[in-house]
Amino acid sequence: VGIFPSTALNFPGTMAISNLMISAPTGYVNTLLLNYAGTAVPLQVLDGCTVGTNGSLVNFYSGLTVLSNNLNVVSGTFVQEGGATTIPKGYFWVQTGTAAITNAALAFSNALLIGSAFTQSGGSVTGLDMTLSGSTVDLWNGSLSATLYLGDFGSGQVNLHGGQIDSSYIGITDGDFSQNGGSVSNGGLQVGGFNSELFGRYSLNDGVLMSGDVTVNNGYFYQSNG
Repeated sequence: VGIFPSTALNFPGTMAISNLMISAPTGYVNTLLLNYAGTAVPLQVLDGCTVGTNGSLVNFYSGLTVLSNNLNVVSGTFVQEGGATTIPKGYFWVQTGTAAITNAALAFSNALLIGSAFTQSGGSVTGLDMTLSGSTVDLWNGSLSATLYLGDFGSGQVNLHGGQIDSSYIGITDGDFSQNGGSVSNGGLQVGGFNSELFGRYSLNDGVLMSGDVTVNNGYFYQSNG
């Protein structure tokens, strides 16, 4: 199913729906394509939005707003290139799924990544909290602004290749933060939890790290450059 510029321009009343579910049985694929529809009249999902197994939501330079609930990507795929996605009250929940943001704006209340992969190349990602559990975040360019928690319910990985991360706090309870460029600014950095089974690592290989304070518990902080 595709939503094109003519839909937003000529039929704006059709751009608000109660719920959205995208999935497909084994052997099939279902995709919702927001195709250069612009952001002036976003697709508004009044309640919940779920991208399930064999489902894809692809946003090309369009607007998407989930007004009062979560945007759930559960074993599905979320792709956004340009445009804007806003989740003002709910979670951006990615579980055993993938999300890719390219030169776009993504704003959420909170984000929870479980067994998933999140990639950002340009644009801005903003929210209160982002929690990684058995998940990986790759930031190549752009800005990510959120309090980061790695490994509260399973090891988390952040790979900063470029761009910038602004955070009031970064907690690496269990997992790895590898900074290979770019800049990180935070009010406090905690590496490693207090449980001997949880181990945190921060590797500053290049780039700039500015931190209000650094606490190393069960883990290590390693600097080779930057």
